[in-house]
Amino acid sequence: GQVARWLRKANLLVEKHGPFGDFFLAHSASTFVRRSPQIRRRNRMIKRTRDRIGRAKSVAELDRIAKQTRGQNLPALVRNELIKAYMDMASKKDPTPWARIADYWEAAARAYPDYKKEEIGREFYLVALNKQGLVDKSIAESERYIADLAGIDRKQLRGLNIRTVRNHRGRLNGEVLAALGKAYKLKGDLKESTRYYETGFAVDFEYYPGINAVYNNYSLGNIARAEALAPLVWTACEQAGGLESNDYWNLATQVELALIMGKFDALAKRLPKMLT
Repeated sequence: GQVARWLRKANLLVEKHGPFGDFFLAHSASTFVRRSPQIRRRNRMIKRTRDRIGRAKSVAELDRIAKQTRGQNLPALVRNELIKAYMDMASKKDPTPWARIADYWEAAARAYPDYKKEEIGREFYLVALNKQGLVDKSIAESERYIADLAGIDRKQLRGLNIRTVRNHRGRLNGEVLAALGKAYKLKGDLKESTRYYETGFAVDFEYYPGINAVYNNYSLGNIARAEALAPLVWTACEQAGGLESNDYWNLATQVELALIMGKFDALAKRLPKMLT
């Protein structure tokens, strides 16, 4: 009866959010969860997996975790933690984690289609494709993602830019547009790359696509446009923490912009923090 319905509801919430998810805010649901041995076992398994990911010191250790949990219906949170751990271990000397990320995401998305709808993991996947130089695949997957997310087909996407994006009522994602910007830059199409970087910046007002739009415009000879964008990207960095940020890439972007804009006092404050 009612107890069974609550247990089913709690179990669905566990599958979606994991043992540390929002369902613990619902006191009545958590009461039933504590009484369910099946859910308690699942919670312990998820906690052990997260602990193992956190302790992993090598790609080989992450490979073992990925293989051992492949058949488990893990919450997206845990899958993304595994992918992020791979990303943290990737380097120019060892780019293999990028291939592992792409393979892992594709396998998880095939086995559990709901994971394909999860935005963060899908964004990580696009980064992994670009890092491997699989630009055509990255472009196709990005376009498919935008079609799924915002209902924009390829023809409509071609007309999207920093001005027209404000008229679009769908759910656009700046990270995905930035992935398209990166892919086209790798292909050598700076004009198309710039369009996507600018549009991604207009959607989410985040500094990553913004600084790339600045550099692309300089490379294309659009000096006035680059100089007009630079203060806006500086503001985006400020909103993301500014001088108080502990994010290396935010600080690095501020250093670059300080040089571009001639903000040498600001440069003197930010450069030492970036280097520490």
